[in-house]
Amino acid sequence: MEWQKLSQNIVREDEIDTSNGLVFDPSEDVTGKNMRDIRPLLDMIEEVFIYMITPDAKLLRARDEVAFKQIVREKFPHFVTEYYGIFCMIMEGADLDTLWIMARTIDDTNTGIRSFGEAVQDVDNKLDTFLPSQLKEQAQQAQQAQQAQQSQSRGSGMSRRGRKRQLK
Repeated sequence: MEWQKLSQNIVREDEIDTSNGLVFDPSEDVTGKNMRDIRPLLDMIEEVFIYMITPDAKLLRARDEVAFKQIVREKFPHFVTEYYGIFCMIMEGADLDTLWIMARTIDDTNTGIRSFGEAVQDVDNKLDTFLPSQLKEQAQQAQQAQQAQQSQSRGSGMSRRGRKRQLK
């Protein structure tokens, strides 16, 4: 597979092409109602794990890791194509705890066990445990500066839409 280097540019809202990707815009849906159903992904991961613990798969992996990975690729082509990063994590034996946290949170939100706001806060708190304290402080300072800037712009009496028009 040949990889292409993607160029990234800052663009105006009207220049964004969403035909070949996704754009996260928190102003569109902050309720989580349009979140993807995570269960098919979890079912695929479970299928891969079930295969990997069979005696034949364990034996093959012990004898020839490359052949083992190739057989898993052939056995689960849709999973490898759609979720290549997760496939690589599984093959490398990476820690999937964060993935499970995210998946459970998405499922809880989709099934109404938690509100979207509660889920975001919960994931945010759990992911914060992975950040060094210095980075947490920098993020907090940046957030405070952003809030101060927003307060100033609100005080100017100009709406967000008005500022966008002025920028164009």
